[in-house]
Amino acid sequence: KNTLGELSRTAELTSAEPIGRGSLTGFVENTVKRWAVRRPGVIYEIDIEQDGPGPEIAFDSTLAQALENLLNNAADSGSDKVAIGCGWSGQWGQISVRDWGRGIAPELLEDFGKPVIQASAGGLGIGLLLSHATVERFGGRVELSNQPEGGILATLTLPLLAAPPQEPGK
Repeated sequence: KNTLGELSRTAELTSAEPIGRGSLTGFVENTVKRWAVRRPGVIYEIDIEQDGPGPEIAFDSTLAQALENLLNNAADSGSDKVAIGCGWSGQWGQISVRDWGRGIAPELLEDFGKPVIQASAGGLGIGLLLSHATVERFGGRVELSNQPEGGILATLTLPLLAAPPQEPGK
């Protein structure tokens, strides 16, 4: 109920919100820092694979909420830590969220993105469904995979924006 209420409020607030653009690394760092304030007991690390601010992506608060949903799932998995990765290549940026928890039953992974999956003992998978839909709205995708040493790797792949044109002589 709380998650649905929050998502409803977010949808109402962002229905007129313009899509912004900003660096992929800035988006990841700011979203994770905002999330970490609400989850003070969670140990996390961010690994930015390249130097610099990175290329730009399009985003709004719903995309940040989608990433926060994946972070919450990782934190609620029973894992004692969460690892966040960020990198880019070609026309795509990737954000990964890794935990070392229980994992997800393979048959549930097959239904990922379809309403409504039972992703965890305490949840219905609505956060995953909404994260998937939001990332798709931005032209990206979310993939989940069980890891051999335990836990889940969630990967968000987002299209990178072309660099804005620069004024001559700059």
